[in-house]
Amino acid sequence: MASPEDVPRLRHLGTVAIERAYALDPNDPDVLWRMATHVARSTGDLDRARRLQRRALELAPNSADILLIAGWQSVELGFKGPDPVTWSRRAMQLNLRPP
Repeated sequence: MASPEDVPRLRHLGTVAIERAYALDPNDPDVLWRMATHVARSTGDLDRARRLQRRALELAPNSADILLIAGWQSVELGFKGPDPVTWSRRAMQLNLRPP
């Protein structure tokens, strides 16, 4: 189990990993949603974070996981309007079993 002293090092390792993954494959939907989270939390650039998340959805419109994650992240990323509910409902249609 990590101690509070380990947190900065672990965050740094996470940052290095997601930035490397994005550099290697910027069109992987799983990388894109993780990068969106990273951008929102590390820089506060919600516009870029939303673009990354929308790109993940464009690349994987029938992925229950990507749709559900988009719904979950919608508040943190500042999405407004009906899209997050639509994504969540579509995810449930694609996968009736709870995550």
